[in-house]
Amino acid sequence: MATEPFLGTMMPFGGDFTIRGWAMCRGALLDINQNQALYAVLGTYYGGDGRVNMGLPDLQGRSPVGFGVRPGGYRYLLGTAQGREEITLAERDLPRHTHDATFSPSGNVPVTASFSVVASGSGTNEPTSDSYLGANSGASMYYTPSFGDPTLTEIKGLEVSGGGSNGGTVDVAHTGAATARINVLNPQLAVNWLMAINGAFPTRN
Repeated sequence: MATEPFLGTMMPFGGDFTIRGWAMCRGALLDINQNQALYAVLGTYYGGDGRVNMGLPDLQGRSPVGFGVRPGGYRYLLGTAQGREEITLAERDLPRHTHDATFSPSGNVPVTASFSVVASGSGTNEPTSDSYLGANSGASMYYTPSFGDPTLTEIKGLEVSGGGSNGGTVDVAHTGAATARINVLNPQLAVNWLMAINGAFPTRN
């Protein structure tokens, strides 16, 4: 094992300071002319313009993950930062569901009903015992066999008329917060990540 770390080696460190020959992984920009060996290892994967400066990884508030493509998973490119601490749900993110709705009617509709009876002949103005509604002509509607010939009448149908206006409102019940921001952080512990900026140049395998 080498007595000095390889350039570009990263490690967590429990202290809040930087070890000599190492730098904190906080996205700092280093001069390429002064760190040519390190630039040959890192390039601009972690930032920089590639002409004057180069960037170190920024692990502030981030967890490192192996780059590449896991079968059935996402593609992780070297040096690419992704993910969020919180997400905001949109309508397209929600499963199909229903809400309670309440209808509150308003207004009124007056209705008038009338039932007309039209006699086809003369009749009495006042009914008497055992009398019939109508006159002695027209279609046979009411009859009593025990009193001889029935009294005939023509009866119109029931007429109903109405008017007015109506309306109402439908209130849909609200659930949840106005802005649905969800914390998606994994359980974690903050430590000081360092990178070796001085050391042995790693040999490619």
